[in-house]
Amino acid sequence: MITIGITGTLGAGKGTIVDYLVKQRGFVHYSVRAFITEEIKRRGLEVNRDSMTLVGNDLRAQHSPSYIVEQLYAQAQSSGCNCIIESVRTPGEVSALRGKPHFYLFAVVMAGAFAVMYYAVEHPSVGGWSAMMANPAVASKLSFFPDFTKTDALIAVFVIPVAVQWWNVWYSGSEPGGG
Repeated sequence: MITIGITGTLGAGKGTIVDYLVKQRGFVHYSVRAFITEEIKRRGLEVNRDSMTLVGNDLRAQHSPSYIVEQLYAQAQSSGCNCIIESVRTPGEVSALRGKPHFYLFAVVMAGAFAVMYYAVEHPSVGGWSAMMANPAVASKLSFFPDFTKTDALIAVFVIPVAVQWWNVWYSGSEPGGG
């Protein structure tokens, strides 16, 4: 039996991975969002983003920074099944779960972007990866090095990064807050 924790930014593909593991691999799904939603309803509050943040922070302040995921982990362990805990968010949650037996944490950042790219490239109007790469409108843009005879490429690749680095070193600390 294993328990997987999944974390990532909004729209990163956490839900897609959870759906796959639940439907295709038989994992049991535990959600931080569902846990907080139950608590919001128990308190008689309206379920919205503000109440989610308020109640989640309140539970962490009352008990511990890892209270929610520890409760979900305990439920997962008592199920005796492979489980996934969705939306591990805070450093306290990560620290608490890191030492648990048979627990694996996955960060999902670009899964959503790759899924969209795959479906877009495989769309019939594109014709797949090979057709896209053979298209003259695309092939001319695949060079590893930009064409420095065009000033816009020179500015984007060389001048702007050098100017930003110079500004960072020369004016370090001069902006409000110390920079």
